[in-house]
Amino acid sequence: MKTLLELESKPKLATKLAALLPKGTNLQEAALGFAHARQLAAAAHASKNLDLPFVLLKFTMKDSSSKALRGAIAELRPIQDAGAEVKKAEQQAKDDMKQ
Repeated sequence: MKTLLELESKPKLATKLAALLPKGTNLQEAALGFAHARQLAAAAHASKNLDLPFVLLKFTMKDSSSKALRGAIAELRPIQDAGAEVKKAEQQAKDDMKQ
């Protein structure tokens, strides 16, 4: 719920995140399950960076933490350096939040 409130109060962020998601994805539905917009942003960036379907990445995560994102990346792309990918996605999300 907090994620939706964050997105409503930051329309530029919502627009940026919507652009990261597959065309036709409902941002409000994509945000469900994420405690904060920054976590949603990190998952969206990781999905885009690694060319992983967002829905698959989201549902592979056990929760919305960095650890869960790392585990999901490792499961879906075992050859990737999951830790580095999470760090990259989290930095991109952090930058998004500043705007």
